[in-house]
Amino acid sequence: MKINYSLLFVAILVGIFLLLFSLSLFKFGSNNNEVVKVYYVDNISTAHQKIIDNFNKKNLGKIEVVPIDIPFYKFSTNERKELLIRALRSKSERVDIFAADIIWVSRFARWAENLDKYFTNNEKKELIDCASSTGHVDNNFLASPLYLDVSVMFYRKDLLAKYSDDDKIIDELNKSISWKKFIALSRKFNNKEHFYVFTADAYEGLICSFTELLLTQNKNFFNSTIDFTNPEAERSLQLLVDLVNKYKISPKDVVNYREKDAYNDFITNNGLFVRGWQSFENDTKNLNKSSNKEEFISLTQLPHFEGNEVGATIGGWNLMLAQTSTKKKEAIKFIKYTLSEEAQKILFAEGSYLPVVNSVYNDSLFCKSYPTINFAKKLLDEGELRPKLEDYTQISDILSKYIRLAIANEISVHNALSTAEAEIRKVRKNK
Repeated sequence: MKINYSLLFVAILVGIFLLLFSLSLFKFGSNNNEVVKVYYVDNISTAHQKIIDNFNKKNLGKIEVVPIDIPFYKFSTNERKELLIRALRSKSERVDIFAADIIWVSRFARWAENLDKYFTNNEKKELIDCASSTGHVDNNFLASPLYLDVSVMFYRKDLLAKYSDDDKIIDELNKSISWKKFIALSRKFNNKEHFYVFTADAYEGLICSFTELLLTQNKNFFNSTIDFTNPEAERSLQLLVDLVNKYKISPKDVVNYREKDAYNDFITNNGLFVRGWQSFENDTKNLNKSSNKEEFISLTQLPHFEGNEVGATIGGWNLMLAQTSTKKKEAIKFIKYTLSEEAQKILFAEGSYLPVVNSVYNDSLFCKSYPTINFAKKLLDEGELRPKLEDYTQISDILSKYIRLAIANEISVHNALSTAEAEIRKVRKNK
């Protein structure tokens, strides 16, 4: 048999080529070249989306952050919490990074990766103090701060301008007017029922209104034995009840209001003041801001009890890394990018979300361009964080139920707080 050496040589070359090609596929195949998709669950505002787009562009062909949007206007904070808990319990592959309300960190600790091994001490020192404290539980860094928020009061400048002493009123508001003077001011306002709108549905927003009144009287309230039947708690709830039922400067419907509802009432009914959050300023996604009245809205401090400190509730959201994530390296890269000066400036400039890193507040040029950031930082310095208790959300759920009933005039202030206190003690005892 005559061997065709030319064909044999070609066959060997083809074989070698196929072998090398196969090895290259094995080594550098789709598993290695495929873009790593990191799933990120949050309320995705335009500011969030811009940060995601920037990161994806910087890591094109390597990492892609895929946002999963659970917006505030569709889901309450409690509903968001329950959705996340179910997903984490089931070890969903669609949750790598998730946003957690700063009061959730202790609750989600069991499902979260400890971030201490990923962050250096110098990186942690870049965080402003109150932001850093929100991410720690028992000295473990479990959540990376994304942004802070602070409770404020918005008002209609055009309506206030109808009064000759509006400049004096605004100056007093900016220094935090007392509740006594604020209620007296309502007598000048014709549409008295919508003078001050706030949220009083049974959810966390109501608890924020209650606890900021409580903590301005006693900063250490949650540091000792918790007792909601004490005089400070009764005084706080009595004010909320009286705003609706005694002074009649807030509509009865507030017991059904969450942020979107309160804001709509404020706009639709030409309210003068509304309690909200600093981030309302640019929140066009969750709030209906199609009215031409928006140009007349400004923000100021909330009132305070005479003889007590000025204060506000510090809110905000952190990023946590799911323990079950198989893309921790890539997820950490994105989390660290959200702490970059570039990302933090986007969050404030486009979403009014307060930065968590010192460098932004130290940038005099940026602060000059956005003067409200200095006012907001002042409020942060005066504000109070809610307690980091693992059972905080259970306490909040019970308390909000009875506080709402009191504001609805269905139960007395004393009975509301004593009943809530009894239920809270029972829950805590059974844990």
